[in-house]
Amino acid sequence: MDSHKKFWLFVLLSACASVAVVVTLGSLFWRQFSPAEQHQMLEMVHRHMVYIVAIIAMFFGGWIVWLDAVLYTYVLPTVQIADETLLILTVNPGHRIKIDASRDMKRLADLINEGADRYEAMARSVEERVKEAREALEFERNILASVIEHLPEGLVICNTAGDIVLYNQKAQRLLTVREPLDHTRSIESLSGPFLGLGRHIGSVIAPEKIDAAISEITRKWNDGKEPVAFFSIQGAADNVLSVEMMPILARRDHIVGYILTCHDVMESVSLEARKTAIQLFSVFRNDLDRLKTSVEALLNVCRTAANHKSDLVHAIEANVSRIDGLIESTFREYAEFPDVCPITLSTESRPEFYDFDLFNRPEPGIDIGNQLLVNLVYTVFDTETTGLNPTSDEIISIGAVRIVNGKIVQDDLFSMLIDPKREVSEASIRVHGIRPEMLKGQPTIDAALPHFQRYAENTVLVGHNVAFDMRMFQVKEPLTGIRFTQPVLDTMFLSAILHPAHRYHSIEAISNRLGICVRGRHTALGDAMATAEIFLKFLPLLARMNIFTLNDAIEASKKSDYAKVRY
Repeated sequence: MDSHKKFWLFVLLSACASVAVVVTLGSLFWRQFSPAEQHQMLEMVHRHMVYIVAIIAMFFGGWIVWLDAVLYTYVLPTVQIADETLLILTVNPGHRIKIDASRDMKRLADLINEGADRYEAMARSVEERVKEAREALEFERNILASVIEHLPEGLVICNTAGDIVLYNQKAQRLLTVREPLDHTRSIESLSGPFLGLGRHIGSVIAPEKIDAAISEITRKWNDGKEPVAFFSIQGAADNVLSVEMMPILARRDHIVGYILTCHDVMESVSLEARKTAIQLFSVFRNDLDRLKTSVEALLNVCRTAANHKSDLVHAIEANVSRIDGLIESTFREYAEFPDVCPITLSTESRPEFYDFDLFNRPEPGIDIGNQLLVNLVYTVFDTETTGLNPTSDEIISIGAVRIVNGKIVQDDLFSMLIDPKREVSEASIRVHGIRPEMLKGQPTIDAALPHFQRYAENTVLVGHNVAFDMRMFQVKEPLTGIRFTQPVLDTMFLSAILHPAHRYHSIEAISNRLGICVRGRHTALGDAMATAEIFLKFLPLLARMNIFTLNDAIEASKKSDYAKVRY
């Protein structure tokens, strides 16, 4: 219940209690009068009823006006100051309190803002020192990222639950593929399996092969043999991959994860063939050089024995030149591949292909509703549509980001335009800026929605005013056969719970309170990114309200007035 309702409920209950007391005292006092006196008083009340009613109405009217002034100059500002002070102390040190209230409330806000200035200066000083300390760690991180990025094999590391902790670009190329969504579309989008941090290894490698490999590793471990398993799979580009799997040991007897290295069988064969060719040419080149020297000596003898070059001499010279050129070009062709790739250490940011904190995620088996919010994986998404009527309008864009281990995975984004097969109104174009010519040739909703479902599988969905987006998906169920059954959280509901004294809970209003810079407003991906940042800022605030688990958040959301809205 918000602060307005709480206040007026308190007033109503207080008024009822006061009336009850007055009626009780009046009844006792009334009994002290004689019947004649009671009759006389009733006649006086009847004669002056208009004045009495007017006085009572004026009293209650003035009382209500006074209470309303107290509400907006003292009560609500007090709640707002408390909420915004919490923002300053937790998620946005740069936030400052701005209220329209009584002089005392404004003075209190000014004092808090002055203290916030000092707190921010101290926090900035500490942050600068921490930043200096992190530079050395960042250099080591950059070395690790560079080595992983340039490994010739595809590398994937997962924890014991199968969640991917690390992978490199080679693994991404071997295990995922870009291809048209169907044969009628020329636009390309990632339609193969998804490889990303926090995703299950079973999304790119058949779970039965993983289970068989783990069983083999366990058997060899118990037999005292080297715990390694080999198997082959079909890559995303229909190539044959050889996979080697071995355990990661935290202690001598405790497995915390597994390393999988992937090789393209044909690439390996080609590499060995090239190496063998170089070795053969290195041997044969010496013999060819000696043959060339002998032929050149024969030519010199022919030149000295004849005054002019014969046709035979011309032919020999031409063949010697051709052989020499053939040897050089052939050797150069087979030698033009690096045995060792140079590694470049750059200060620029690299893709986030690893997060070792994922080793500490809770084991599977815990009901998702009872898991802590900070431990869950989220797909934060938004849609752009041709209008605001789910039954008649169409989705023209879907954008999404993933939150894993409390961080936005910047290299695992989803952004797709969708051909609505209908006109797009100028009113909607003014909002999202997507023109009809941008949608021609793009996938239709029946091709795009299954792709988004694969992207979001095994995650909690998060959106802003997400009931509208979910209704748009629901309307398309008969066409696509796609139904989203995972839990859903709405940042608009959560904002109303966390900041009940604030009237506005739009993305812009919340971002201003939390100090979030919104980029690409009213684009699906831009709004999804802003919503993800808002949600991450909400997590510590929810924890302060004893909202720790997914079930806690869902139950709290149901109490919001926005939960009553239906599309």
